[in-house]
Amino acid sequence: MDRAQMVEAIGRSVAAMVPYSDTPVEADKRLFEDLGLDSTSIVELMIDLEDNAGVVVDTDAIEPDVFETVGSLVDFLMRCLPAER
Repeated sequence: MDRAQMVEAIGRSVAAMVPYSDTPVEADKRLFEDLGLDSTSIVELMIDLEDNAGVVVDTDAIEPDVFETVGSLVDFLMRCLPAER
């Protein structure tokens, strides 16, 4: 999975959680302020991405700045993808 695909995966997850939002999911969008997510939504988002995008999240590695923007979340998630064999 590349960065663009990860942004798309986040977009699909966000659309399912916040169906009334018409804000496009782009790398510079802030998760809380622009996309309307809250702490519960973030937990749901992470579970959905683990289930559907193939990431394996080490919760001990999560820092608050991971959730500033879609781009910062993508950076983190790209590091969580299992190494290809």
